[in-house]
Amino acid sequence: MSRTIFAGAAVLFAFGAAAAGWSSPTRATFISSCVGGAAKNDISEKSAKAYCVCVTDDLEKKYGEAELKQVSVAPSEKFKADMQAAAGACAKLLAFVSKPGQTGWAPTFRNSFVASCVGGAAGKGMDQGKVQKYCACMAGSLEKKYTDNEFAQASFKPTDKYNADIEKAAQGCVKGLK
Repeated sequence: MSRTIFAGAAVLFAFGAAAAGWSSPTRATFISSCVGGAAKNDISEKSAKAYCVCVTDDLEKKYGEAELKQVSVAPSEKFKADMQAAAGACAKLLAFVSKPGQTGWAPTFRNSFVASCVGGAAGKGMDQGKVQKYCACMAGSLEKKYTDNEFAQASFKPTDKYNADIEKAAQGCVKGLK
């Protein structure tokens, strides 16, 4: 799931800005781009702002403005790792918005989870129909135990319970494929 959130975080940032000792316009553009992306991912504006400022603060300590502009065009493995670490450290600030009458995870959250799951199986010679079914099953199983907010938080700081829930869901979904 951390890949799902990382992928979502990468979408949120849209790489429209730069970062250590950033200028006010660069910082504002980065945060604005991040918050704008968050709205498309069912994240409340208030929590998106807090999250985006947190991520910005973290990256600004590590990257100068010119350096960030370079890695925004062609992200290095180090930058990807730094972004994922910042996203993980700041994820506690995220709050997904539930729509009236919504049951389970927000559609964008669920779709991101399934897409990340399917993407993780890509190129491994697995039947894509079965992979899609397995990933949808995993989402269905896990959203019965966790809200999208709880799952996002747990995926960045997995507990024994979270790991056991993932394992149990995986076992059940694999059985469903036979």
